[in-house]
Amino acid sequence: MSKIIKPRMDWENYHPLADNEIEDSYTIDENQLENAKIFSDRYKYIDSLPKKSKYLEIGVAWGGYSEIFVEKNNPSLIHLLDTYNQYHTCWGQRYNGVCSCNQPHGNYTPENHQSYIDDLFSKYSNVLTIKGDSRQVLPSLTYKYDYIYIDSNNDREVVTPTLFMASRLVEDGGVIGLNDYLIWDGVIEESRYGVVQAVHEFLSKNQSWHVDAIALHPQGFYDIYIKKGIMNVQGGD
Repeated sequence: MSKIIKPRMDWENYHPLADNEIEDSYTIDENQLENAKIFSDRYKYIDSLPKKSKYLEIGVAWGGYSEIFVEKNNPSLIHLLDTYNQYHTCWGQRYNGVCSCNQPHGNYTPENHQSYIDDLFSKYSNVLTIKGDSRQVLPSLTYKYDYIYIDSNNDREVVTPTLFMASRLVEDGGVIGLNDYLIWDGVIEESRYGVVQAVHEFLSKNQSWHVDAIALHPQGFYDIYIKKGIMNVQGGD
């Protein structure tokens, strides 16, 4: 049985948990939930966003979600950030030998991962692939985006700074979506996730942001979408 520990509110001084520990999370303020909606899946949520968005995706993998977003939204700007060092198999295949994402995967390796994505989106003139760790790359970006989607490393010490840094690149009224909104993955890899704690910490420090929606998933890998108000982001400096 895991030991539940109190939420940690200072991610810059965050220390990894022991194997038998799970971090609790803060409760989202009721005022930040007043307009929250629920969608049957993350693709239905795309339809609710304004067309021709300026889009940044953090964690591209084989580009399945990226392709669907681009086709549905026709974004005016497309930036695809990833470490680009993966093999083509999806997460379910890697751990269970079975793919459950229902997306076609190209034949790429860590050596040609980025060029595979470049080729996949070559028909679009407004696509830029960016290689690197989000924690090193995001501070150097000067663009402002309408929608940022985070689907990368789910460790607490990675996703939290990624979220805080990404929030500074969002236009007023813009949205950040985060995949894998759960505490524990018992389906694919029996692993602790940190997205819930990261989102709740961020919202507790930034009351001008609110939950726009949650999107469901058949195996419980939910998405959460948070929307920026007009006040400056605080915390995480």
